[in-house]
Amino acid sequence: MKSNTKKTLLIYWRSVLNYRIAFCVSVASIVGAALLSVTIPIFFKSFFDLLAGGGPRDVIAKGLIANLMIIAVIEMIQWGLWRVGMFTTSHFQSQIMADLLNQCYAYLQRHSFGFFDNSLFFAPVMFWLW
Repeated sequence: MKSNTKKTLLIYWRSVLNYRIAFCVSVASIVGAALLSVTIPIFFKSFFDLLAGGGPRDVIAKGLIANLMIIAVIEMIQWGLWRVGMFTTSHFQSQIMADLLNQCYAYLQRHSFGFFDNSLFFAPVMFWLW
């Protein structure tokens, strides 16, 4: 990797570290929601196993309702985790973009006037336009 890319990523990482809590909440909630989405098919499998299996109706009905309730609770928790993750990610990213913009503007302000008023670059261009 080129040194400029490493420097750029280091600047981004330093900006991320200013918002550690938002970063950790965002990552944890998104990972948690993804893990919960993996567990839901397991409960659907047991639901259909109960449905296909034989036995007394009232026992099967109680098992089916219990599985549906577990699936509903997991879905609600997953939905909440996705919302928390997306909200904190949006807030976190906008704050980092504002910080980077201010940092770039402050860096640009430290340049000399010669950097902005260098007419040697534009002289050949102006010559060819005439």
